[in-house]
Amino acid sequence: MQTKSKNRLKQVYQHIVQKVTTLHGWIGNYEYGRLFTPRIPYLFHSKTTPPFLAHKEELPILAAAIVGFQHALAMMGGIVTVPLILSGSGSNNLNLDDSYRTYMVASALIASGILSIIQITGLKIRKTGYQLGTGLISVVGTSFTTLPVAQAAFSTIRKHGEYNCSLEGPCPEAFGAMLGTIMVCCWLEVAISFLPLTILRRVFPPLVTGSVVVLIGASLVASGFQDWAGGSGSCYNYSRAVSNLEALGVENISAILPSSLSICPSSQYAYQKYPFGDAKWIGLGSIVFLTIIVIEIFGSPFMRTAEIMIGFLLGLLVASVLNYTNIESVQ
Repeated sequence: MQTKSKNRLKQVYQHIVQKVTTLHGWIGNYEYGRLFTPRIPYLFHSKTTPPFLAHKEELPILAAAIVGFQHALAMMGGIVTVPLILSGSGSNNLNLDDSYRTYMVASALIASGILSIIQITGLKIRKTGYQLGTGLISVVGTSFTTLPVAQAAFSTIRKHGEYNCSLEGPCPEAFGAMLGTIMVCCWLEVAISFLPLTILRRVFPPLVTGSVVVLIGASLVASGFQDWAGGSGSCYNYSRAVSNLEALGVENISAILPSSLSICPSSQYAYQKYPFGDAKWIGLGSIVFLTIIVIEIFGSPFMRTAEIMIGFLLGLLVASVLNYTNIESVQ
């Protein structure tokens, strides 16, 4: 038994040395041009199919680094979006300060990294037919299905004044309550995971799962447009409050609602502040949106996979040049 283990370790060592010290191990025969070749729709069509890689087929080091970086960019947007939305401003969110938001994003990234290692490795459970993880290259990220439920729960907590949470102030206790609820309810999903696939497909047909996915996306549209126009905090609620007071025939609204509440964003670190729906906010968000559309139409496979992150980075670059950003909260 020990001899087999030693031979196995020796083979692994020799394989690593050969991989690192040879040109073929670094570059190999991978089609790098396909990853970075942009496409022109309706004019040129590739007649060759993309290379298919088997489950345990090895990649050259350079190709593995490129596609790994591509995968990291593709997953980054999905992992950080949920904590950024939930920790943001608005009566449906937590209204947390920048230190709390940084903590939530960092926690999401760390948890995603650890759980992705378990998912990809596929750890066998001894003396059972089960394993932890699929053994496939798949990322365990934050789920958008929790957003509508969490936002509804946060809104209810604020309306009832639980945990001393006001309608607009920070409410970190609601986040703790949500985590505790998830820890209790997750065991139902664990139990469901032991059911045979035939039962799951019968209980959750494509019509059900597809409808749920559509409703989740539809529920996020409002949050996306609010953030595009400047934010979902007091500046957004200001315009709604003014409309309600005008409908009631209230006079001298400026004495009741100071105009300072209409300025976005509410963060103290913001250099540039404008009213909700200002053209500057619309323009900055349009840069990100148009970048994603252009990359989706004309971009290479590498860029299309990472288009969300590229759009974010380009928007951040433009915002930095126009003096919208402030690194004091990071420092």
